[in-house]
Amino acid sequence: MRRAPKLILITSGAFFLLALLFFVGGTRGMREMRSHEIAEIDMTLVEDGTHYGSSSIHRWAVDVAVMVRNHQIVEIQVLDTSRSNLPDDITSKINRNLIAQEQPLFDAVSGATMTSKGYLIAVADALGSGRRPSSPSR
Repeated sequence: MRRAPKLILITSGAFFLLALLFFVGGTRGMREMRSHEIAEIDMTLVEDGTHYGSSSIHRWAVDVAVMVRNHQIVEIQVLDTSRSNLPDDITSKINRNLIAQEQPLFDAVSGATMTSKGYLIAVADALGSGRRPSSPSR
């Protein structure tokens, strides 16, 4: 009879530690993701071609290729699907919204999910790398 309370205590403790581990692991990187500002991109400064970008924030890391023609996004591809946890339906929705806009308004594209924000960070990074320097004002 004395074993039952001890077994219950050990099982409860193990369950608590496991739940704590999942909670800590599941929230890792959220503060960094929430505080990350996505830069506004002036598409008139983005040169035509394929531009590569990435987001490397914990489990929302993703690499993308963004194709630009006539200063508009025409296609976006996830490059390494093994590194990304993005479902195809989410990327398709975000891509449709970004392609439909003349000037991508990243904050207005999707809900405030961490997954979509990681993707948008990578797209903005790609477009930022494709900007030509603006001419200095005189």
